[in-house]
Amino acid sequence: MTTLNKYELTKGTLKFDKNFKKDFDIIISEGESNEFDRTTTMTITNDKVGKIYVRADWSNLSTSDQDFATLIISETDKLFFGAKFYWGIIDLKQKKIDRLENCELFWTFEKHGDIIVEITELLAQSIDLNGEVIDQVPIDSPFESKDFKDRIEFQSPVYGRQTLKLLK
Repeated sequence: MTTLNKYELTKGTLKFDKNFKKDFDIIISEGESNEFDRTTTMTITNDKVGKIYVRADWSNLSTSDQDFATLIISETDKLFFGAKFYWGIIDLKQKKIDRLENCELFWTFEKHGDIIVEITELLAQSIDLNGEVIDQVPIDSPFESKDFKDRIEFQSPVYGRQTLKLLK
C-alpha cells in the first residue's frame, strides 16, 4: 500500500483470467484478450472521491516481471500508469481514462519538479502535471542521460544527442 498526500493506492498483479469478475470503475485494456497474460487491480482511496477500483489487463511476456508502474500526482488528481506495451493517465476526480498510448516498451516515469518524464524503449517525453506533452525526443537503448534544470540530454547509438525540454 502506498500513501501519496491525499490518495492511498493498493495494487496487485495476478494471472489473467477473462472470467475474473468485480465491479470496476475503470477497465484498462489495449488489444485482444488472447494477448493478455496478467491483470493488475488497483484500489485508490480518497476522502472526497471515495474508492476507485481499476482493472488493467496487459501482456508482459515475462514470467518474473510483475511491474505495473504507477505515479499519483495529487496536485492535479491524476494517476499515471504504465506496463510493457502501453501507458496512460487516469483523471481520479472524473474516474475516467484521460489518455491511453501504445508504446514499444514502457520503462518508467520520473518526476522532475512539476514535470513528469515518461521513458519508453524508443521515446522520452516531458509531460506537465495535467498530462499535456511539453516535448518528446527519440531515444534508443543503451543510452546515457544527463539532467539539467530545464532539460535532459540523452546520448544514444542510433539517434545521437537528443535534448528533451522540461519547460514550456
